[in-house]
Amino acid sequence: MKKITLPVALYCIIVSMASCGSGDNSKQTSATTNQPQVPVTPKDTSRDALIQAIRASERKLKDLKTFDAATYTMAMNAYADYAKYYPADTASVGFLFLEASYASGIGQFDKALKTYQFIETKYPQSKNIPDCMLGEAEIYNNNLKDTANAHKKFSEIIEKFPGTHQAQDSKMEIKYLGMTPDQLGKMFEEQNKAKEKKEGNKKTRT
Repeated sequence: MKKITLPVALYCIIVSMASCGSGDNSKQTSATTNQPQVPVTPKDTSRDALIQAIRASERKLKDLKTFDAATYTMAMNAYADYAKYYPADTASVGFLFLEASYASGIGQFDKALKTYQFIETKYPQSKNIPDCMLGEAEIYNNNLKDTANAHKKFSEIIEKFPGTHQAQDSKMEIKYLGMTPDQLGKMFEEQNKAKEKKEGNKKTRT
C-alpha cells in the first residue's frame, strides 16, 4: 500500500499546482482582454489637410541632397490621395500628372503609364493630355524599348495635336525611332561634318 500512496499523493500535488496555474493564466488573459483599446484616429481627408500633406512632401523633395525613392513615393501618395477624394477639383489632374512624372523618374514605369492613361480617360479635355501622351511614348521608347507602341503613341500625338511642340517632338522621335545612342551619335557627327564642309565651301567661294 505504501508503494501506491506516494505516487497518488504526488499526482494530487501536480494537479493542484496545474489548477492554480490555469487560474492565474485565465485571470491574466481576462485582464489583457479587458484593457482599454487605443482608438484609431481616422485620416483627415479635408482639402486643407491633403494640401498640407502635399506641401510637406514637396518641401522634403526640395531639401533632398541625394536621391531618395521613399520621399518621392510619399509625394506621389499625397498627390494620389487628393485626386482620390476630390476628383472633380481642377487641381487633381495636375497632381496626377506630377505623380506619373515622379513614377517615371524613379523607374516605376508601369505605374506611370497607368496614371497617364487614367488622366487621358478621366480628364480628356485637360491641357495636360499632350504631355501625358508624350510621357507614355517616351517610356515605351526609352525605357521599355517597345518601338511599336512608341510609334503608335507618337503618331497619335501628331494627329490629335498638330502644331504643338509635342507634335514636333514626336516627329523628331519617329525619325530616330529604334536607333541606339551610338548610332545617333555617329549620325549627328556625320551631319555636323557635312554642315562644316558646306560652310567651308561657301567661305572658299567668297
